[in-house]
Amino acid sequence: MRAQTKELWLELCEQAANEQDPKKFRAIFREIYCVLELKTVRLRQSSLAPASSELGVLRCSLCQMPVQLEDSKTDENGKAVHEECYLLRLRLEQATTPPKD
Repeated sequence: MRAQTKELWLELCEQAANEQDPKKFRAIFREIYCVLELKTVRLRQSSLAPASSELGVLRCSLCQMPVQLEDSKTDENGKAVHEECYLLRLRLEQATTPPKD
């Protein structure tokens, strides 16, 4: 996931640097903002997460950080996720999906 995020980040920054159309630039900016939000959540969770190398620790399928069972949600595949991670992923997908004409 992190390699994909880095590739997306680089691609979006390149697009923003080259875009001349204000509407398209704002759309790219919104995508960059979503990626930044996802990164912020990951950093916040990693700084709050206790160090644990135990086997069987429930981990978020998006950020790989530990998830408390009481706080976990499940994605469309039944995997544990932080609610914030899931919502940010949905926002990122929405921001990167071309509008239907």
